[in-house]
Amino acid sequence: MEKITISCADLSIESEDVVKVRLFDDIDFEIKEAGELLNAIKQLTAGKKFYLLTQTNESFTATSEVREYVAENIASTGIIANAICLKSLPIRFIINAYVKFNKPNVPTKTFNSESTALEWIDEIRKSNIGKEILSQNKKSKTLMY
Repeated sequence: MEKITISCADLSIESEDVVKVRLFDDIDFEIKEAGELLNAIKQLTAGKKFYLLTQTNESFTATSEVREYVAENIASTGIIANAICLKSLPIRFIINAYVKFNKPNVPTKTFNSESTALEWIDEIRKSNIGKEILSQNKKSKTLMY
């Protein structure tokens, strides 16, 4: 399993098409960290399309500028959809505000557990969007040989 550790998170490829991001505790999420996170996702996915499973910690802060930056740039990483697992009520308020007001340019939804988040990813994977993306990934693998 490929894994990258950056200043604000651990990232790993969990399956053929799922990247997991585990945010560290007590991170002050600034533009620098957001850029580092998006670059790490690009590095890990190597230009292929993936679903993102984000696990939040108990506490972190993110300015409105950071939330806007991530919402506008997450699709450039190759992420198809972002399932966010929440551990605390205050973080739920922050993330729900991010989804409602910043309107990320990929489908984004919050969950209480990883299993329900993965079920949602599976629903998207089975939709036409998911099938099309996975087909593109398989074609790019074939072309690389």
